[in-house]
Amino acid sequence: MATNLIVHANISAVDSDRVAQPGNYIALDLANDKLIFSAGSVAVADGADTPNSTELDEAATIIQATDTEIANLFLLDFSDTGVELKDVDLAGSTDTRYVICFEFDGATASEPTLEAFDDNTHSSAIANVLGSGTPADSMVKAVLTTAGSPGASWAGTPIAGATNILQLNGGGGAFGVASDAYINLKVVVPASYATPFQETPVLTVRFTFS
Repeated sequence: MATNLIVHANISAVDSDRVAQPGNYIALDLANDKLIFSAGSVAVADGADTPNSTELDEAATIIQATDTEIANLFLLDFSDTGVELKDVDLAGSTDTRYVICFEFDGATASEPTLEAFDDNTHSSAIANVLGSGTPADSMVKAVLTTAGSPGASWAGTPIAGATNILQLNGGGGAFGVASDAYINLKVVVPASYATPFQETPVLTVRFTFS
């Protein structure tokens, strides 16, 4: 029997797991929902409708002389009336555990991994945000938080392609039973980065099942 993956986003300010506080989580529609990293604006804010390209540009993070974290992570919730933006409050450089939940409804045959690619062909990772072909330079950082908090200014793993990945069982191998794995996520733009960009990379969870 296939093991299914359900991805949940915690849209509350309460750092509690999905089982204890199910009402704080939204299950993502993986075909339609999107995660948007943005500095935010009137048009790109909690409760706003789907932003267009111009509104996203106007809410862009300004490149600085020092490394700059993109301030906000929003869930574009396709299931809501108006396709509403919801703030994923706990994401980013905070000491928070329960941000994104990967729910596996059965055992896996391999350890699930979180990966990032340019698009859903999963054939390249050369976008600016993914390190422009150097996976270790990826601006997308993820940290596994299932077992504990990541610390106040966690560095995380730069994820890009099939080489720079995050193991969702901490290197412990396949999940023997139905399990939840939790991560925190952020995007950090390097100091004085030369190229403005608006990109749409794809996050992928890869695993096998028996």
